[in-house]
Amino acid sequence: MKRPIGVQTRSLSPDVTMRIMGHFGKRLKEWMERKRVGLVDIAYHLRISYSYVAFLGKERPYGRMLSPENAVALAEFLGVDPDEVFSAMGQINPYLVEKVPVEVLEAELLELHKRLREYVRKEVDA
Repeated sequence: MKRPIGVQTRSLSPDVTMRIMGHFGKRLKEWMERKRVGLVDIAYHLRISYSYVAFLGKERPYGRMLSPENAVALAEFLGVDPDEVFSAMGQINPYLVEKVPVEVLEAELLELHKRLREYVRKEVDA
């Protein structure tokens, strides 16, 4: 089983966790509306319980994210790029990462950190 790579919500502050979970929940609703499917359809397609699906993208303490395998299956079912699903969950697609040399991954992540830091500087100064 692949492990998620990226933001691990259990190690974040509750505020950041709620922002990420809320964003994923919002994006999930958008994708579901576009495809015109409900939570039952997702549960059936992914072969996971409805109660688990009902808590996807909800805030703590019951909020849930998807495993990498289920994130890819959800993307396929909803007709969304898997990278978009992982990004909405604050993660990097582990299937993509396994094909990228570690040195390239580190350089790309460093660039991302620089862009995010610049964004934060602009927001704080504004």
